[in-house]
Amino acid sequence: TTRRVLAPFLHLSQGTTLMTSLTSIMFDKNVWETPDTFNPGHFLENGQYRRREAFLPFSAGKRACPGEQLARTELFIFFVALLQKF
Repeated sequence: TTRRVLAPFLHLSQGTTLMTSLTSIMFDKNVWETPDTFNPGHFLENGQYRRREAFLPFSAGKRACPGEQLARTELFIFFVALLQKF
């Protein structure tokens, strides 16, 4: 942390390193209705796309995946090519 953090449930001194497990976020039953199964409905609300803050496939912050943009570009090109064929 860059400064001291005080909360009713948490006290951290300045300079404390925090590490989280993405697995605990991606499989949290408080966030996802069915965390152990593939469910595209997690991202839909009334038939419309809904961004989920807990969905971090490439991590976040300073430790984010450096290949995220490449992966997203490749997925875009793949789906465009697939749609052009049909």
